[in-house]
Amino acid sequence: YIYAMFVNSAMWNDHYSDTDIYSVVKEGKWTLDKLAEYAENVYVDVNGNGEVDNDDSFGVVMQKGHVLNGMAFASNVVYTSYDENGTPYISVNNEHTIDVFNKLHSLFYSSTGARMLENGEFDGLVEVMFPARRLLFCPNQFQFAGNEKIREMEDNFYIIPMPKYDENQADYCQYADGGCLNLAAIPIDSKTPDDTALLLEAMSAESVDTLTKAYYDICVTGKSVRDEESIEMLDIIFKNYTIDYADLLGDNFTSPIIDALTGKKEVASTIASSSKIIQKKIDQVNEFISQ
Repeated sequence: YIYAMFVNSAMWNDHYSDTDIYSVVKEGKWTLDKLAEYAENVYVDVNGNGEVDNDDSFGVVMQKGHVLNGMAFASNVVYTSYDENGTPYISVNNEHTIDVFNKLHSLFYSSTGARMLENGEFDGLVEVMFPARRLLFCPNQFQFAGNEKIREMEDNFYIIPMPKYDENQADYCQYADGGCLNLAAIPIDSKTPDDTALLLEAMSAESVDTLTKAYYDICVTGKSVRDEESIEMLDIIFKNYTIDYADLLGDNFTSPIIDALTGKKEVASTIASSSKIIQKKIDQVNEFISQ
């Protein structure tokens, strides 16, 4: 469940035929500012009612949830860090996170070319808008490429990484959805915890060269991409992705952070108050695990 950015090639060529989006990525210039710039010029009032609504054409849309997490992590936002003892703690209350959230808030609430969608409407709308040439950029899980309506598209689409925060950010960083990962745990009363751990580690290591490779070669590059350059983009996407501890614990731990981005209150103060709430929850989990 790694996130990427899908680009409708027909819309791209209609508006930016003189620019190669793959080159923008490879030159390290694919940033939040570039996304905002490209998205702003695409909006069209399709139904002609003089209002911005879901029947119009947009540069980019966003979901109030996991997809928004993906955009934040791509900008090198870190929800959880670790102290000298390896104990996790919430670390979002910092200048960089606040800057990223303010920029994202401005993009999706102040730009006509971008639109914030509710969690429940996002999936259904984007699978209609994207094939219909009403959505230039669609941030989504990579599985979106296998959606039946997307696979039946007559238009081509590009797959590129989520944008960096700015050009000073060294690498593109993608988000692996912690809420969609299955964790393996060894019961506290296990009679052979070391043997069990060794077996789990061996199976995981073997999967890197077998299962993961087969998934990437057959399902990803073999069935999901439509041009050779997208394969190069996939190498960038899968090279550097992150899984965050708070996200692994579930939406109850990350939702207060997202509220700072989607709410009406000032971002910095919301992040500060949210950090205290989430830290209490993480302390409870840490204490339970240590018993």
